[in-house]
Amino acid sequence: MTGVPFVVVFILAVVVMIVMISKFKIHPFLSILLISTILGVIGGIPVTDIASVIGSGFSGTLVSLLFFGL
Repeated sequence: MTGVPFVVVFILAVVVMIVMISKFKIHPFLSILLISTILGVIGGIPVTDIASVIGSGFSGTLVSLLFFGL
């Protein structure tokens, strides 16, 4: 999925994540993990690759915070 439909799904995913965190009091990490998994499936990432894609995203963010945030 690309283009405008994916942007609409992304905006909807952000809204759902905010509702999960604020209204249902789900831990933000779990909410982000669940939404990113669902968004990855909708975006066309193969189910077998989703864990590695999400893991590399989290590790890339952590590395940039640790080494470039100083």
